[in-house]
Parts: sequence; structure tokens; C-alpha cells
Amino acid sequence: MIKDFFAPGGPLSQQFDHYEARPEQVAMAEAVFNAATAQTDLVVEAGTGVGKSMGYLVPIIEIIKDNRTVRVQVLDPLTGETKTEERPRRLIVSTGTINLQKQLFEKELPLLKKLYPWLTYSMAVGSENYLCGARLNKAIADVANNPLIQADIGDLEYLVKWARETKSGLKMDLGRPVAASAWSLVNRQSDFCRCKSFEEESPCFYRKARKEMKGSNVILVNHHLLMMALTIEEASILPGFDFIAIDEVHSLEEVATQCFGVEISNTKLERLAKDASRIVRSAGSEVLRTGEIVETLDMAVRSSEKLFYHMRQMLDVMKKESLRLRQKLNINIDNVELMELLDKVANMMEGAADQVTDAQKSHEVRAVSGRCSEAATQMRNWLLQAEPDHVYQIISENGGKRIVAKSNPIDISKELKACLWDQEFVVIGASATISTGGTMTFVKEKLGAGDATEMVLASPFDYVNNALLYVAADLPEAPREQDPNYYNVLVNRVVELIRVSNGRAMVLCTSNQSMKTLGLRLRPLLPDMKIMIQGEDMERHHMVEELRRNPKSVLCGLKSFWQGVDLAGDALQMVIILKLPFPNVGDPLFEARAERIDAVRPGTFRSFNKLSVPEMVISLKQGFGRLIRTSTDYGCVAILDPRIVKKKYSSTILGSLPRTHIKYEVKDVEAFFKGRQPPPPPVEESPIEEVPF
Repeated sequence: MIKDFFAPGGPLSQQFDHYEARPEQVAMAEAVFNAATAQTDLVVEAGTGVGKSMGYLVPIIEIIKDNRTVRVQVLDPLTGETKTEERPRRLIVSTGTINLQKQLFEKELPLLKKLYPWLTYSMAVGSENYLCGARLNKAIADVANNPLIQADIGDLEYLVKWARETKSGLKMDLGRPVAASAWSLVNRQSDFCRCKSFEEESPCFYRKARKEMKGSNVILVNHHLLMMALTIEEASILPGFDFIAIDEVHSLEEVATQCFGVEISNTKLERLAKDASRIVRSAGSEVLRTGEIVETLDMAVRSSEKLFYHMRQMLDVMKKESLRLRQKLNINIDNVELMELLDKVANMMEGAADQVTDAQKSHEVRAVSGRCSEAATQMRNWLLQAEPDHVYQIISENGGKRIVAKSNPIDISKELKACLWDQEFVVIGASATISTGGTMTFVKEKLGAGDATEMVLASPFDYVNNALLYVAADLPEAPREQDPNYYNVLVNRVVELIRVSNGRAMVLCTSNQSMKTLGLRLRPLLPDMKIMIQGEDMERHHMVEELRRNPKSVLCGLKSFWQGVDLAGDALQMVIILKLPFPNVGDPLFEARAERIDAVRPGTFRSFNKLSVPEMVISLKQGFGRLIRTSTDYGCVAILDPRIVKKKYSSTILGSLPRTHIKYEVKDVEAFFKGRQPPPPPVEESPIEEVPF
């Protein structure tokens, strides 16, 4: 029985010196077991401390334990014949962050391996992250004759030595950074790689990883890789599987939206031209039209520069960094020329591939031909706005150096329903923040999971006694325009709150401007504190480590700090939220989604209640969740936006947050902290209640 596994005295408890069973975790595990056994889908909200990772891992591993292999019909692409193969029954676990992926790989799965010695697991990342020995050997051989890669010789020589030592061949395991241009010469790219297995003299580490995956019961992936595996029909990105557990399922929509869209940039086309030029040169004298191909590529780059310069001008005129196109761009001779040149390069390189006798070089020339043809098609479809239910936009990044032409579907629920929820495998979606007002209707509709069973489990932590919600109901609402008087009042209140907790604070902001304004104002007012502002001079993980190390520090951050930050113990005792995190109504994709909802009943602004409020509530719950990470943590979440108690939607917000005391005076916050001792820092061998799985 599942409950026996989690019970005091059960298998899991024996792995810890101190163990406290959590009824919510047992309830989740039993629901997952029942759903997986019945071949039905399930979406679970498991509040902080429930232990959702173990809640979906254990029941599915228990199911696999009783029948560890499955016989499947496999189509041989070479012969066209179907044959029967036996493979392990398999669970794919998809996560939204690398931190959770590492936690599962380094903590939970090794622990379960002790309890299930037969269990095998591996981690899958995008193939471009692996070193390909064949490409490395080719790059070294080409250095003398190809001036385009001679600047990378130092990195290439280092990679040759590293290839002999590394076990994984993963870029993340490199001993030192290498230039992006050097890595692009040697990494595994699906259309370049001809390797069929891992060979010592020419090691393709992707093939080694594939072999490990094929023998694994559990494979860890991220949402991007999962979506590629679900949507690219001709590519066998993951081996066959029977169950998917999607952790942090709330972040799947954004990834899927990108996956089903198109993104072309000036830098992408420039890189394509450089790759094509380098590869055709490395093919040698056998390519009779090398000069003509290179010249055509140069012409394509110039046409591309004209097109993207025009887009940059449009953004500058509107004084925006993103611009929704409600009409097609004018199709002029430069636009047409770009597509024609890319198609011409593709045709010439396809012909050149037949002239090259070296199999690997011929394969790469043909692959780049395909890339040029695909780029021409994508650019043409974007200019013609070929997909009617997509949002077309232009975006400026990196200070205008990168201009992006994008199109994304307004609604991806049908696509997700077809490729994910309607498939034969069982899908378990889990997150700590997916319900609004006690139901999951909003998220399930967005993700196409309308038929999935739902379960909402509150956190087992004692929020009533260990957490306080302070609401600054006396403050004015944030004005639409910059107002010095508003910031004076706001900054003074933030200073008061930080002094109460004596540092150990995180200030969550919704705009870069407000974050910088606030952070710079805090420094002279709190000279004894270290005020860190995201994007200044410290990497994100260094800011978190400084907050953990230095009690008298304050972190001012944007969206990336609202989730995925785990600071247990006394490192974080004050979370200050300046404004309710409503989505940006000026975002083209959000704007289109809101228009679609409002079109049902024009003039009623239904999108505010059906889209804006639920999106805001989910983000707010993520920010609130930064405070209490273990059963001994305590602290205050301070919301300085009076709308949380003064608007019609107030009950929806407050009903979605953990139940605790609400106070409106700073003196009540002082009373809450008075006399409390900071909780002890977490230790390595901590009880399960201290490290929520």
C-alpha cells in the first residue's frame, strides 16, 4: 500500500533520523497511484511542504516495480517493417527549472535507488549541449585550411584534451568557458550528426546518453525538451514512455507557446550565413560553385540587414521594445530578394552536397541547405502572416542589437490537448501554485487539460502561527505615471519593514524602473545594509547566496525571483511585494488573448476577471511562497498595494493565499517578530520535514 511507504516506520522513514509523515503527501501519492493505474490524467496543486516530487515519483515507481518491462511495436524506418521490442516501463519527469532538475537527480532519485535497487534513471538535455567527437576531429582537421575557424584553435585544442577526460561530454561540465563559435563547431547538432554509436576514437556523447536513456525507468527533462519530443514527429528525441509527470506545470503554457511559434532574428540569419560559408569552404575544391555560394550568402545578409533595420525603425518611431503587427508589412523588393536568395543558396548547396565525396562533409552541406530553405519558408510565412490565429510582433533585445520577428498562437490549448493530454500515456501535472479561488479551471483550460481530474492540497506548514500577512491599506494605489510623492511614501514604508526584520529581506518588483528607483533610494537610508539590485553587478545565484550568507542584506528582484528561489532557515524573513503582479496589458500576446475573451461580450471587460486576475493570483502565490520553506521558518509577507483589500476581486486573492493573520499596522509586524529566535540553519542530514521533496 502507498500509505505504508510513507508511514512512520515505513521504508521512507528509515532513511531519516527524524521523520514526520505528512497526510497531504500520502493523499497526493494515493491519487497519483489511482490515476496512473486507471490510465487517467491528474492535475495536483501541492502547497509548499507537501512533498510533491515524492508524491508523484513513489506511486509510479511502485506501479513500474510490479511490471518492469513492456513489449511494444516499433517501426524500422530503414525497412518499413514493424517489429516487437521489449523496453523498460518508463516515467518522464519534466521540470520548469534546472534547480528542480538537479534536486531530483542528486537527492530524490538517489534516495529512491536505495529503496528500489533495480531503479535506473538518467537526465536528458538538448542534443546541442553534447560534444560530438566526429565534428571535433573534423574541426581540428579543417583549421589549417579554413580561416573562418582559426581564431578558435585555442578552444579546440582544449576540447580535444577535455574529450579524453570527460564522462558526460556536456557543455555544463566544461572546466572553463569556451567561445560560442568554438562550441558550435563541435557540438552535436541533429542535422549534422551521422554518429550511430559511441566510439572511443570519435566519441559522440549524445549517443552515450541515448544508450543510458534507453535503459532508464525514469528520465528527467525540461519543458522545452518535452515539447520537442511531443511535437517533432520525425525525430525520436526520447525513447518510448508510459507516464509523464510535469512538475511546475504552471510554466508549461509559456514554453508551449514558443514551441508552436516561429522566431527569426537578424543574429540568427547572420549566424546561418556564417555557418553556411564556413561549411561550404571546408568542403574543399570539390564544390565547384563555392565563390558563387559565398557571394549569394553575402547578398542575403545585406537584404536581411535592410529588412531588420526597417523593423528597428518601426520600434524607434513607436518608442517601444515590442510591437504587435496588426497588418502585414509592405512586401517590397528587398523582402522578396531575401527569400529568393535564401532559396537560391539552399538549391546550390543541395547540388554541392552531391559533389563532395567525404560523407560527413557532404552531410553537413546538405543539412545547411535544409536550414536555408527552412529560414526562407519561416520568413515568408511571417511576412505573409500565414497563420490567422497567431500574434505577429517585432521585439528589440540587447539594446537594439538583436531584432526578432515572432509569431505565436493566441491559444495553445488545442495543440496541448492533442499532443499531450489525449495521448495513450498517463499525464500527472503538479505545482504549488495553479489554483485560483480553490479551483484549477483557469489553468486547465489554458493547458487543454479540461478532462483531467484535479486535486488541491494545502501546505502542511503552520502559516497561522509562523507567517504574517501585512497589508499597507493606508498607502495610495500606484499611479500610472512616475510620482515622486508616491515613491517617498513607498520607500519609507519599505525601510520601516526592513528595519523590523533587520535585513533578511527580498523586495519583489514588477518593473525594472520601480526596482532600480527603489533600490537606489534604499541605499542611503539603510547604510548598514547591503542592497542588491538585480542586473547590476551580481549574477542571480550570487545574489541568493549573499542573502543566505549575510543577514543584513536586501535583495531587490524582478520576475525570476518570484519563483524557484529556496531560502530556508533565517536567510529570508521578510518578503515585500510592491504591487500586485498583474500581467503587462501592453504585451502583444496577452493583448490578443484578452481581445479574444472580450469579443464574446463587447464592452464588458470579461478578460480582466477571466485572464488578468487569475494570472496575477498565480504569480502572487509564487511570490508569497518564497517565505516559508520548512516547518520551522517564520516571517512576514508585506503587500504594499491596497487593492488587495479594496477591490471586488479581493476575496479571490485572499482566498487563494495560505490562511494566516492579516495586519494593517507596522507595529503589529514588530510585535510578531519580537521575542522570536531565528530558526537554525538547515543541515545536510536534515529530517524530511526540513527539506520538502
